[in-house]
Amino acid sequence: NSRSEQVQYCRFCKLKIYFNFLQKQGKIFISPIESCPYPKRHETHHPILTQEEIEYMLDSIREYDDKCIQGKVMMELLYSSALRPREVVALKAQDIDFKKQELFILKSKGNKDRVVPVGRRALDLITRYINTTRKKHLVSGSPDNLFFDFRTGKPYNGVQIQTVINYALRFNGFPEIRTYSLRGTAATVLYLNGMGIGHIRKLLGHSKLSSTTIYLRIHDNALKKELSAKHPRLKIKEGKK
Repeated sequence: NSRSEQVQYCRFCKLKIYFNFLQKQGKIFISPIESCPYPKRHETHHPILTQEEIEYMLDSIREYDDKCIQGKVMMELLYSSALRPREVVALKAQDIDFKKQELFILKSKGNKDRVVPVGRRALDLITRYINTTRKKHLVSGSPDNLFFDFRTGKPYNGVQIQTVINYALRFNGFPEIRTYSLRGTAATVLYLNGMGIGHIRKLLGHSKLSSTTIYLRIHDNALKKELSAKHPRLKIKEGKK
């Protein structure tokens, strides 16, 4: 299955690195797996939620504790602005323009800066989070990052962001979700609501359009519905019936 294929691939990569290291150190003459091909890697896709599913989830999350609050704000940000997890990790309060409703993303993938819009709902949650929850845990030496671990006082990494989000979801009776699913869901929802793929590419920070299409996994029925509603030829045919 896909899970075992992924595990095998990761194990083989580690062995490759280990034997190459021994070879460079002169411990062995040649790697015993030098000529072995890499195992087939199963390309995984992050599950995409419908607009109804994600909005019901966001509206239903109760803020039982500070970690739940963090998880909810992170989810709103990821969904509102289709951010990468690393961009949420690096975001600082000074990177947010509350008046213009924009986020300044500094040196993300490819070392590129970009400005992305952010929704009023997310900004309202961020404002309340900064003035209450985050403020309560600020001490001398706290990082500038918008989100940090209140227990250790250190910034989160990408894996920890997912842990916090899934904590909030489990606490509220929802199944766990992958952070990139929120980014893909945001892109797909925007596409189905009429945003052009070129604008979505810019929002996601992609240099190639082909990268953007990976996120737009539209179900056949939804695609047919969109075509029926927007394709001029289909409209003409319907009119003649």
